[in-house]
Amino acid sequence: MQPIHNELGSAGQPGQLGYTAAIERESFRLTLDQLGIDGPHLVGWSGGGKAALEFASEYPDRVATLTLVEPAAYWILEQLSEQVDVLRDLNDLGAALQE
Repeated sequence: MQPIHNELGSAGQPGQLGYTAAIERESFRLTLDQLGIDGPHLVGWSGGGKAALEFASEYPDRVATLTLVEPAAYWILEQLSEQVDVLRDLNDLGAALQE
């Protein structure tokens, strides 16, 4: 199954502004429910990696395995933006360990 990322648009049409990761996650859950699929092996690449991770995080008991290939990580930075000092400390630690 390959979900379409509605927030990006399709066929030259603009995306839907209200489309969120939660909507995509729940659409995926409803699709799996309708198809009677329980415990799929999820593989996500780029934006699909984000979607697969969102689903697995919310429903860990419904996923057999999770494979991420170059997942989009911009959303991680958005969530961590309030923790700039922590990120700076981690970066400094990583640099010190490489010396």
